[in-house]
Amino acid sequence: MFSNELVDTAEYFSDKNVVLVGYPGVFTPTYTATHIPEYIEAAEEIKGHGADEIVAISLNDPFVTSVFASHLGGKQQINFMADGNGEFTKALGLEIDRSSAMLSICNKRFSMFIKANR
Repeated sequence: MFSNELVDTAEYFSDKNVVLVGYPGVFTPTYTATHIPEYIEAAEEIKGHGADEIVAISLNDPFVTSVFASHLGGKQQINFMADGNGEFTKALGLEIDRSSAMLSICNKRFSMFIKANR
């Protein structure tokens, strides 16, 4: 699923159990070849353990994030979220400055389970 709309993350994550996966950037070698594809492959198993959905997030814009999701073929198994301005990532304290590698500010690699507020 992909939508180019603003999302209120507090509202979005409040009523479901979500595995949130942060990755430094789309089309980077590791995240294209293994990291995100492994979540796509294991999506049904992960959901079988109580996750309502899996969301992959990075500090890329929504347009390139959508192309990345299509490239991986994973839009049916996991949702892709773009944090283009980095506001969500910075609020979590999970940003990293990779300017020295010409990558600007990125997500740290992370995963977390967000439990529903039911």
